[in-house]
This record gives sequence, C-alpha cells and structure tokens, in this order.
Amino acid sequence: LAGVIVVSLLPDAPFANATVPWRASLPATIDSVVAPGSVILTVPFATPSDAEAMAWAAVDDMRFRIIGGYANIADPGEPHGQRQPLPLPPAHVQEMFSTPKLGSMLPYVAPAVADAQLITYLHRYSVSAVVFAAMGADTSIGYWYLIDTLGQPQVVRPGFDIWLRTHGRWPTRPVG
Repeated sequence: LAGVIVVSLLPDAPFANATVPWRASLPATIDSVVAPGSVILTVPFATPSDAEAMAWAAVDDMRFRIIGGYANIADPGEPHGQRQPLPLPPAHVQEMFSTPKLGSMLPYVAPAVADAQLITYLHRYSVSAVVFAAMGADTSIGYWYLIDTLGQPQVVRPGFDIWLRTHGRWPTRPVG
C-alpha cells in the first residue's frame, strides 16, 4: 500500500504520443455533411490493415456507419479469430478501395463496367457519402476512380474529399 501511495505522488511521467494519420477535422466534417445513421463508403476501405475509418466513426461517437471493418470474433477451436466480412457484390468496388496499392495487379475490369459497378454499389447499400482520405501516394488510383465516376467532390478539405448524393441520388451513369 505504501508503494502505491509513493508512486501516486511522483510527477507525471512523460508518455510517447503521436498524431493521428488523418486530418483532425475529418470526423467533424463528416458529421456536419451527413445525417446521423448514414452509411459511408470510405477510401481507404476499412480492413484490418487500414482501420482508420473505424476510428473516424468512433471519434464521432458512431453517428455514421461505415461499410467494412473487422472484429476479433472467437472461433471455437482456433487460437485467434480476427475476421472481416466477405466483400459485398460487386466485389470489384471493395477490392479497388481496400487494395489501392495493388492497382494494376487487380483483375482487369473495363472502365465502363467498373464505373457502373461503383454506382450500383452506392445505390444497393444506401451509401450517403463517399469519403476519400489521402493516406499516402498509393491511394491516388481510388481517387481518380471516384472522380471519373462521380465527378468532383462536393466537400474538399486539405487531406480529404467527400462526395455526397445529389438530391438524394447518385448519378445513374458515370460522369467521366
């Protein structure tokens, strides 16, 4: 007991800290442009190796939902259980946004087909906004895919862009 008291009297010990890899204003900006409970498609897509979007939602008190993510789920008989959901169809959309570093290594999908798949995906899963966060130079393939298909983003900030449905709808055909 005496040891605990002595330790509690010591001055605050310095702890290493770091900044988050996204703009601090990103979660608040999402909150200001989408209705609570809205579904957000994020780039980078939320996976075990790129979980930033899950942190954005947590920082914003879970006011919006994201497609993707992962959880550590107990798997009987296995020592580990990290899992992520299977890709939602059309799978090319999630493949493009969750592996942007691979770019040309993904199976080829004709640009017109890829554009139509993105629009189908956004409609099918009631996506209200697409949030692109520049998390390194390798994410540019996903960015240009969004520009070609959806046009210019409605919200442009240093380090991130947001596309929103116009009049409650996404385009019915690619813009580019």
